[in-house]
Amino acid sequence: MLCLFTAQSPAHAALTVTVSDNGKNIGRYDIYEITMEHPDTYGNPWQDVTISVAFTSGARTFAVGGFYYDAGTWKARFAPMETGNWTWQLTFSNGVDSYKAAGGFTCVASNNLGFIRIHPTNPYRLITDAENKPFHPIGIGGPAMTGTDSLFMDGLWGGKRISLQRYLNTLASGGINLFRFNSTKWGRAWIPRLDGKGRRVYDVAVGKVADWSMQQFHDKGIQMMMVVLPGKPNTKSPALDVDYFSYAINRWGAYVSIWELMNEVGFPGRPTTPEWYAALCPFIRDHDPYSHPITVSYPDPNSIGRDSKGRDYLDITSPHLYLGYGPGVDQAVISTALRPRGGRRHPGVQDHLSGQAHHLRRVRQHQQRGL
Repeated sequence: MLCLFTAQSPAHAALTVTVSDNGKNIGRYDIYEITMEHPDTYGNPWQDVTISVAFTSGARTFAVGGFYYDAGTWKARFAPMETGNWTWQLTFSNGVDSYKAAGGFTCVASNNLGFIRIHPTNPYRLITDAENKPFHPIGIGGPAMTGTDSLFMDGLWGGKRISLQRYLNTLASGGINLFRFNSTKWGRAWIPRLDGKGRRVYDVAVGKVADWSMQQFHDKGIQMMMVVLPGKPNTKSPALDVDYFSYAINRWGAYVSIWELMNEVGFPGRPTTPEWYAALCPFIRDHDPYSHPITVSYPDPNSIGRDSKGRDYLDITSPHLYLGYGPGVDQAVISTALRPRGGRRHPGVQDHLSGQAHHLRRVRQHQQRGL
């Protein structure tokens, strides 16, 4: 689909945007993408342009934001959850003028399982959105993608660079169905810089590689658990982390099934505050059109709370179990992970295991107990 027209306010020059999409038939839970080309230049194109798209099917409407992609190009993405005809209404604004467009597509049946959800009657279980069938996560933590079809493998792989396709084929053959995409593995390139006004600027090249790699996992049918925030919590300026999550939701929300706020948040060196969770978690719930579950990789006491609408800050417990410190310490970590949080019970996704070989028997025992 291609449409071109301009919108003009009486006091300003015309705002010209060329809009195109990636097809008229999109599989259920596949990615529908709108591309906007706009010739004007901005001091901070991530922040100076805002995009809102309303996707409608029947009586349901989902609000989606857009993001800056590259020079003169912005995008918006959506994963349709229902088959049938969809329409959309788009607004592209630079704060002075705005441009509006409309379009549509047809969502067709696919083999996609859909997003991960918490079972409606059993808070310890997970299901997939498309068929409401049980989902038993068997996952792996993520290496860093360093370029097109290239990733750096640490740990057991001995620091090698291998093909992402080889990696995906290995995961699929082993029954892996969940991948933990860890932003901290990307190094400083993932950390945005600030412009002269204290607003965030994101890395164009890193964004593209993340796009490409997430699409490969999606095509393989492997669910995505994304660790979004790099570095340390911005407890003094939570709005910076809120902005980062706004960018992540708009760019990668259609690929992700679980949001992990930050790697090992609450650990020494990464302290949090109740106010940090109070700013971040309600924003995610209000702006994520897919209502993905939220988690952290540590049972942080500050994360136990609810927002003004009565919603828990977190939905899933996903502890990092560094075993081998002795039976008492190991058991304390596991007991903390299983404990109901704030009076409510949550499913557990054990997203990190570490220990020496002679502790593997204890690991197996914990896994058999349902972790």
